[in-house]
Amino acid sequence: MCKLLKMLLEDHADDSVLSTVIGVAKKAGELIAASWGQAKGFDCKDGHSTDLVTQTDRQVEQFIFERLKAFYPKHLFIGEEGVDEASVQLSDAPTWVVDPIDGTTNFIHNFDQTAISIALCVNKRAIVGVIYNPIRKELYYATQGGGAFLERYGNDAVRLTTSSTDDLKRSLVSIELGAAHGEADKLNEKWQNQMFPLLNHPIHGLRQLGAATMNFMAVARGCVEAYIESGLKPWDMAAGELIVREAGGVITMIDDENEPFRLTGKQVIASCNQQISQSIHRVLNSE
Repeated sequence: MCKLLKMLLEDHADDSVLSTVIGVAKKAGELIAASWGQAKGFDCKDGHSTDLVTQTDRQVEQFIFERLKAFYPKHLFIGEEGVDEASVQLSDAPTWVVDPIDGTTNFIHNFDQTAISIALCVNKRAIVGVIYNPIRKELYYATQGGGAFLERYGNDAVRLTTSSTDDLKRSLVSIELGAAHGEADKLNEKWQNQMFPLLNHPIHGLRQLGAATMNFMAVARGCVEAYIESGLKPWDMAAGELIVREAGGVITMIDDENEPFRLTGKQVIASCNQQISQSIHRVLNSE
C-alpha cells in the first residue's frame, strides 16, 4: 500500500481502504441484482431522453455514501445522483467520487454491461478505484502504484495487463457516439464529425458498450486497444482511469495528447499503450 494511503488510514489502522471499498461495492451490488430482470421506472434528467435515472441509482448512491461516511467522516463526497453537475468542484482534499450505476440505460434494458464505480481521489486524481459489475460478478480494482486486478465469481484475482498490440490497423476500438448528455445538439454533432476519420480508418472494428466503466475495463483487460468518448463526468472516469493506468494503459485528452489527464476534462482517449494513443491522435487530426 502506498505511503499516501497509509497516511489516510491513520484513524483506521485495522482497516484497509481497498477492502472497505470492495465490501461496500459488493453489498451495494446486491441492490442492483435484486431488481435485475424486472421492469424499471425511470426519469429523464433535465428532460433529456437519453440521460436516465432510476430509483435504484438513488438507493445505491445513498447506501454507498452512508457506509463510506461511517469509515471516513472527514472526507468529501461527490456522486452522480446527488449533485448539480454544473457545480461539481473537485479539490485536492480526499474525495470519494461515486457512480452508483454506470450504464443506467443498460440496466433499464437488462443489458449486463453496467457497474458501480467508486474512487478515492486526492489532488484530483484517483488513488483507489473499484468497479463492480454485480450481474457478471466482475470486480475490478486498483491502488496507486499497486497494479490493477480482476476477480470473477469469487475466484482468485488476476493481474490486468493491457493489450500489447501497437498497430492501430490491428486494433479493436470502443467508442460512444451517443455521448454529451445535456449539452447542445451541435456539440454532439461536432463530436461525431470529429470521429469521422476514425470511423473510416482500417481497424479491426468498433464496439459500443454503453457504459464508461465497462469501456475502460475492456482496455484494462486487453479486450480492446482503445476507448474514446466525449461528454464524460468525473464519476464516469475516476476509478476507470486509475485501473487502466495501473494495467499499463495511457490516458490522454482528445484535443491534445500532451495535455495531462484531468478528471474535469470531458473528452478522453484510453489506450493500451503510447503507440496506439499516438496513432489515434494522428488519425483524428488528419482532417
